[in-house]
Amino acid sequence: MAELVIENVSKKFMGKTVLDNLSLTIHDKLFTTIFGNAGAGKTTLLRIIAGVEKPDKGKIYLNGKDITTFLPKDRNIAMVYQSFALYPHMTVYDNIANPLRARKMTKSQIDEKVNQISKSLGIHELLSRYPRELSGGQAQRVAIARSLVRDADVYLLDEPLTNLDYKIREGMREELKKMCKDFSATLVYASPDPLDALAMADRVAVMSDGKLLQYGPTKDVYYTPNDITVATIFGTPPINVLNAYAKEMDGHLYLETPLFKADVTKHKEKLSPNKEYKVGIRPHHLAISKRKVEVEMISFLAELHLTHVVGAETICYARSNGEEITIHVPYIYRMEGLERVYIYFNPEHLLVFDKDTGLRVT
Repeated sequence: MAELVIENVSKKFMGKTVLDNLSLTIHDKLFTTIFGNAGAGKTTLLRIIAGVEKPDKGKIYLNGKDITTFLPKDRNIAMVYQSFALYPHMTVYDNIANPLRARKMTKSQIDEKVNQISKSLGIHELLSRYPRELSGGQAQRVAIARSLVRDADVYLLDEPLTNLDYKIREGMREELKKMCKDFSATLVYASPDPLDALAMADRVAVMSDGKLLQYGPTKDVYYTPNDITVATIFGTPPINVLNAYAKEMDGHLYLETPLFKADVTKHKEKLSPNKEYKVGIRPHHLAISKRKVEVEMISFLAELHLTHVVGAETICYARSNGEEITIHVPYIYRMEGLERVYIYFNPEHLLVFDKDTGLRVT
């Protein structure tokens, strides 16, 4: 068991609040992503968990024990940093074995552990090489192996994939998720990339300016964000947001935006007529058609002015009535000059936020 509890932790640097009374419970054997943009406080939080930094106030508990004042070496918590930090004069084998030698393990025990972890991460054939002979992806695997070999209670990974290219990152995402299950590990992964959380995490904690905005199962946070800030920062491409006005007509309640009108009568108890709201729709919930859609969808005309192919998918950019709209389609879409298209979506995917508080209404 390795349940980690962060209780009312605060931290300031040179008078600036980096963590603001943050509380979070990280559950045993789950892959948890700490997500947030640069400056959110992710790295500081990991360093406090690892014992490298001390909180100004608050407590850290591991398996019910207060470890707030414990030295890093007494916490049995392993950390992988964004920079690989491999010892250049040591072989891959020696880099991985180093933490085990510090624990005075026997040579046969070290051999067994190094061989096990290197085979699991696909670096067994690299054991005799030096860091200068490795690619970026290989070096990162070695850094991760050096941490995992310790049999720690918790593994902290601080943006370890940031410096890797697109293809290597994809492969490493799969490796890390598989690793979490194979080793029954409690993994805490800090990242500014929502794709990392969506691809790997069982749970995600969304941070901004040192505060915890939302925490829960990754899909729940993505599809039912607490507020417009979470909806905006946690998603790629970013969510489309429009101003809306609630209007009652013939016993029905409608939300009118610059692009479409949505019947929201079924949510009448949560929405008030003659009030302004913000509505959001995820780019992958939008679809494109060159003909008018006759099914029970909300649709509007737009001018498609740019497409960006990413692998086998396409991010499309359109304009309509002065609004910019992003659409993410799961296939390759090739434009032929500016195109007039219909954009449509299921009204069930519309998110409605209070304009004043930013909180999700429905």
